[in-house]
Amino acid sequence: MLRLNDEQLNLLFPFSFRMDAERNVLFVGNSLQNLLGERGLTSDEFTFFKGDMHDTLSQIDLSESSPISFSINIEGNVLPFKGMIIRDNDSSEMVFLGGPITTDPDLLKVFERNEVSFSEIDTTPQLLAEIDRNHFVRKEMAEVADKLIGYHDELIDTTARMNSLLESLDSAILSESHDRKIVIVNELFCKLFNMPGSPKDYLGMDCSHAAEYSKSLFKDPEGFVNGIDSLINKKERVIGELLYLNDGRVLERDFIPVFDHGAYSGHTWKYQDVTEL
Repeated sequence: MLRLNDEQLNLLFPFSFRMDAERNVLFVGNSLQNLLGERGLTSDEFTFFKGDMHDTLSQIDLSESSPISFSINIEGNVLPFKGMIIRDNDSSEMVFLGGPITTDPDLLKVFERNEVSFSEIDTTPQLLAEIDRNHFVRKEMAEVADKLIGYHDELIDTTARMNSLLESLDSAILSESHDRKIVIVNELFCKLFNMPGSPKDYLGMDCSHAAEYSKSLFKDPEGFVNGIDSLINKKERVIGELLYLNDGRVLERDFIPVFDHGAYSGHTWKYQDVTEL
């Protein structure tokens, strides 16, 4: 059974009602209650129709969900209803979803006096289909959410392993996205370029002007800056380029562009101290 609370029942089926296993009426929709006035709804007021059978509520078989018709006496008029009885096998409660079906002018006056409107067309199948569709969508969304959580957990695990690997390397590593945002950076890179704090503090930061702050470390500062711009513009792999620092050290730089299905998605820099080699 699709579980709807009383507020949802009122919104979708204002002529609905809910019964317990002993067929006592527990809830009555607003529109039906307006027709009843101050009096409540009891099971002995119903006359049910299943095929050609006319039974009372206590006699009719409601052991499973099924289409059903019945009538209620309203202000001396017999008002027919049509819809479905939906049974909850867990709680044994039953809910009627549907509404009155009539074009009788006397009955229409009853509705008018009680300020109740209704459709002459039975919309129950369409409403149930819509509820089923939304239930299915919610179920699908929950499944997608579970998968995303799984992917997220896997990503966290993969990232942790990758960071562990990066820190074990004897090279300074920096990976940037296509728009020069830092995606990966290790501790050795931060130390090499005098970057304070932890590598994770720099994730997502813009590297567009970072070379300007680091160029003073090199014997040819402008050549360092121009070399970075040239490599990024050309997007061609360059391995083993030598750079000379002011303190006498020699660095070997690799530039590795990254492409995803032919589209440029970023690049990775690798710096290694080769002074003693």
